[in-house]
Amino acid sequence: MSLSIFSRIYSYREKDGKNNRENYLIEIFAFALQNDRRFAQIFLEKVGIAYPGSAISIQTQVVDAKYGRPDILMAFDNTVIVIECKVDSNERANQLADYAKILDKKKAQNKHLIFLTKYYEYKEEKYLKLLRWKDIIGLIDDDSSEITKQLQTYLSEQNMDMDTQFRYSDIVTMQSFGTVLLKMDEVLNQVKPYYEKNFGKPSKDSSRSTRLINNRYINYQETGNRDSWAEISYGYYWDWEDHHDDVCIGISVTGLDKDLSKQIKAILPLWEQGDVDSDYWYIGKYEPLAAFVLDGKNHAKEMVDFLRKGIDELSAVKKKIPKLFGKK
Repeated sequence: MSLSIFSRIYSYREKDGKNNRENYLIEIFAFALQNDRRFAQIFLEKVGIAYPGSAISIQTQVVDAKYGRPDILMAFDNTVIVIECKVDSNERANQLADYAKILDKKKAQNKHLIFLTKYYEYKEEKYLKLLRWKDIIGLIDDDSSEITKQLQTYLSEQNMDMDTQFRYSDIVTMQSFGTVLLKMDEVLNQVKPYYEKNFGKPSKDSSRSTRLINNRYINYQETGNRDSWAEISYGYYWDWEDHHDDVCIGISVTGLDKDLSKQIKAILPLWEQGDVDSDYWYIGKYEPLAAFVLDGKNHAKEMVDFLRKGIDELSAVKKKIPKLFGKK
């Protein structure tokens, strides 16, 4: 007998100190696919896969020791489907390529890799099909089951049905957007030399805008190796998990064993940890932007000092665990 949706999501709730919005959504989506035959049929037809006459096996968070942990694994007849779902996070290094290798090992004749995201992302990979959460919302109607309708409601509540229509408020935002970017650049440009002194060169300044799609304006640097890959980032985050309009420095790590994560937490006891994705772990230091505006006279200098202090604290991790900070 399969677990109820409540048991599935409660298993994540039990993990203290972790925000699991992405995992919640994965479990609800998988449950709807498993228990609403009509929704499953429409979903498969959307990606060009024939609905089977036999039962569909659906598993979540299935671990492959070498290539990671895909969000959803579907299997029926002679078909295997891997679904990777993204809400706030980006694809980790080689993630889709790794999942294609998981499919390579399967004996099924028909293999598919579905990358499900909030925004359109152009990707190329074997077996790959691209899909957006907005598409999922459009597949659900009055004839769907109640749990599937609740999935639709939840997706809308989480702003997965991205509105592409321009409004007058957008025009007002555009008029001030350039000024806001210049102010953020002023802070990040002052932090950059200090960062380079401790960790080497981060991403190009022009790459900061590429993370706007994920509600971030940051510099970042990928380090480590295939077995223990890491990304350091610093800058501005907004509307991300439980954080709204924050200055932040953090590190996300994949291939991280429990002992190593305990070491990092011991070095950075006041930093906030949380699961960003089923494959990697994140820890960061945040300060609301409003705190700088309300409490300080020289906002830019105080933000620079905050990030420099975070770099100092992260440098202590580098000294203790140097393998995370080698060349990628």
